[in-house]
Amino acid sequence: MNDLEQGGFVWTLSDYSNIPTPVFQREFKRWLPVWVNQMYDQPFWRDLYDGMSGPQTLIGWAIENMHYTRTVMAHMPYAVAHAESSEYEAIQLRHLSEEWDHYRMFMDGCIATGQSPDALSRTRPLVTSTAVTHFMR
Repeated sequence: MNDLEQGGFVWTLSDYSNIPTPVFQREFKRWLPVWVNQMYDQPFWRDLYDGMSGPQTLIGWAIENMHYTRTVMAHMPYAVAHAESSEYEAIQLRHLSEEWDHYRMFMDGCIATGQSPDALSRTRPLVTSTAVTHFMR
């Protein structure tokens, strides 16, 4: 475990709120490019960007984005509440004001492909989307 912590892969603090913001920001900036490269190098994303994905894949992607963007009110207010300065608070509030209703864009797109609004309302997000929301909180 010490090797993982020294490598920056894990923090073994019992209370994550004790991680100083500058340390979190430094580590996040360090690892984000690695995560993004690994994520977007998957066949799903390559096919999406290359225009090789079928309609079912695109509709599924839009439904999942509908679910994820619908959860911004579940995590973004925490970012505002924990902002360490009025500058960061303003940034978070602006981001929240831009994002809070983006799920409707994905929902409208799905409806335009013939998906029923009632059926969309009954769908549930993938476990991974729920996990990302919990992580963001």
